[in-house]
Amino acid sequence: MSLDYKSLLTPVATFILERIDKYQERDLTLADAIPIIICKHSECRKFAVAHRRTKDVCSDSCRTLHRQKNKREAWAGYMREYRAKNY
Repeated sequence: MSLDYKSLLTPVATFILERIDKYQERDLTLADAIPIIICKHSECRKFAVAHRRTKDVCSDSCRTLHRQKNKREAWAGYMREYRAKNY
């Protein structure tokens, strides 16, 4: 089914407004009504739809880059311990 819109934002805005109405009517929680997140990776910051409540990045590559940047010391410690036990 092909729909013609004057703007890409028309269906997005319609979706958001319908979900806010459902939230106001107490049919959905706010997290379920508007499952839109902003990517946690500082260089990306794209909008994404969260399919799970724990999702906080838009893609696997952003998740990897974010963890490498923000948890560098923890990862290095984990790898040192892993190598000591397994090699």
